[in-house]
Amino acid sequence: MRNVNGMLVTALAVALAATGAHAEQVCNLPPTGNRYVALRTGPGASFPPIVRLRDNRLALEVSEQTGDWVRVSLPDGTTGWLPVDFVCPDGPRR
Repeated sequence: MRNVNGMLVTALAVALAATGAHAEQVCNLPPTGNRYVALRTGPGASFPPIVRLRDNRLALEVSEQTGDWVRVSLPDGTTGWLPVDFVCPDGPRR
């Protein structure tokens, strides 16, 4: 999984460098238990949550990356940070 994460981070970095922003979507939400990912105020789990995202197909605009976190904008204009594991460039990973 770590190698896949590294490849995704690299792909996101290339996309950001080429366009400045890139359309993505939420993915890999757990099928049971906490079925959401928290959009946070900063790039890390210690930052306060803004909103819980529960839709595996929610469109995002990625604008920045810091480590394993990406800054995203939601369709309603809300911005925050998500772990890169929950952001997919071509839809949900199978």
